Amino acid sequence: MTAKRLLAAISGVILAASMVSAAFAYESPSDSSVTVDQEGVTVTVSTVEEEKQEENQVAAEEVIQQIVRKKIDNELDMDYLIENINSSEEAIKDFMDRVPENPSAELMMQMDLKLDGAEFPCDVTMNVSGIKADDAVIVAHILDNGEVEYLVPKDVSNGNITVEITSCSPFLVYTLTGGEDVSTTLPQTGEANYAPLAVVAFVAACAAAVVVAKHAIKD
Repeated sequence: MTAKRLLAAISGVILAASMVSAAFAYESPSDSSVTVDQEGVTVTVSTVEEEKQEENQVAAEEVIQQIVRKKIDNELDMDYLIENINSSEEAIKDFMDRVPENPSAELMMQMDLKLDGAEFPCDVTMNVSGIKADDAVIVAHILDNGEVEYLVPKDVSNGNITVEITSCSPFLVYTLTGGEDVSTTLPQTGEANYAPLAVVAFVAACAAAVVVAKHAIKD
């Protein structure tokens, strides 16, 4: 096998690995993914600038991390949630009942939302791929001053959540799901969904390169 063929084979494997990684990022939201309970409102949904995504997550996950830890330590109570979540007591109680044992948080969607002609507060329904009716969902709203407002939905169904908002700007939607392994580490943007597969793909690419190289030497 020539050096050119060897290089082509290695490049092909690495390209395949990169495509596997990209396929597991969460979907970008669109205008049709949000509906409002008012007439005459223009909905504009856009993807948050890449450099802002991680910054938003760092800000958003402080309280969510604490909720996860308090649940694991059996210290999660209504007083803590009422103090930190700007939603009705009924919605907070429902959220508390949904949080599973040994939860971990998963970022489902991050979007920048604008509503022209809306009167606040208003209910918005967000279509979020992967959400299930029995999920514990919490929404982090990045305010214009950089502070974070935490909300829990009034309603959660398969693929949709309805939440009352008082203003617009970036929103991050998280689910708290249970698992066999206790986890208090939250994912970075997109990474947690596919990082393990990316590592496997990279290792496979290296192994394939070694095999191809051996064949080249024999030839």
